[in-house]
Amino acid sequence: MRKYIKYLGISAIAVGLLLFGLHVIVSFRGNALLFTGLTLIIGGVVAFVKGEKQ
Repeated sequence: MRKYIKYLGISAIAVGLLLFGLHVIVSFRGNALLFTGLTLIIGGVVAFVKGEKQ
């Protein structure tokens, strides 16, 4: 089960980057997409590093 944490982290990073791109392409007013994307990227990096250690 622990090896799947790494893949969950990678997918969270990918979704976060997609949200950043969507924010730029659509020119969305407000910061909801940016903060959600940033949260997913930071959480994904933490999950990926934690999955690599074990």
